[in-house]
Amino acid sequence: EEVTNDKSQVYRPHDYKQFRPSRFTQVFEFKKEEECLYLYLHPTDRHSMEPGTWSFDTDTNLITIKDVDGTEIYFITVLILEKDQLVMTRN
Repeated sequence: EEVTNDKSQVYRPHDYKQFRPSRFTQVFEFKKEEECLYLYLHPTDRHSMEPGTWSFDTDTNLITIKDVDGTEIYFITVLILEKDQLVMTRN
């Protein structure tokens, strides 16, 4: 969801409402057992959901996402977590 403060990003459940079309919308699917899928932005527009793992540090509210090779690819700080919204900043 587009917001005026470009340092934070708002994510909603997939069935929350209709959003206007955009060129690229980042998607994360957090699953149990620290598994996840994330939308990979391919340089030739062949975007795909890629598997990875995630962990959450409760002291810092930091989510770390790693690809299948164990390379850390996202560091995300959770600012707000509610039923219909997740606000976070990518570090």
